[in-house]
Amino acid sequence: MDTILVISDYVQALKAEVGEPLRRLYPNAEIRFCLFDGELLNELTSGLLPILILMDMGADNLLIMKELRSFACLSRTPMLMLRAEATKRKVEAESEGIGWLYNTLNTHHQYQLN
Repeated sequence: MDTILVISDYVQALKAEVGEPLRRLYPNAEIRFCLFDGELLNELTSGLLPILILMDMGADNLLIMKELRSFACLSRTPMLMLRAEATKRKVEAESEGIGWLYNTLNTHHQYQLN
C-alpha cells in the first residue's frame, strides 16, 4: 500500500483538519500523520518510501525539506508545504523593501512634477 506522510508539529489538529479530505483524495493510500523526529528518520532510512510528503512545520519547513531531500531515497519524492511561513516572511520582507523604494521614488517623482 502506498503511504502519504503528513509531518506536523500539531499532528492531532492537522489530522482533524485535513485527514478526511486526504482519505477521499487517496482512498488506496495509508495517510500517516507524524512528528519530525528521530523515529521518523529511522523509518525513512530503513525503507519507508512515501509517494508524497506534506509538511506543516511553520518556519522549519524549508530546513526540514532540505534535510529530507538529502536522503537519496527521498530525492524524487514530491514534498509540499501546507503553510509556508518562512517563505511568506521572506516575501513580506522583500515586498516591504520594494514598497519602500516604490513609495520613495513615487513621492520624489510627484514632488518634481509639482
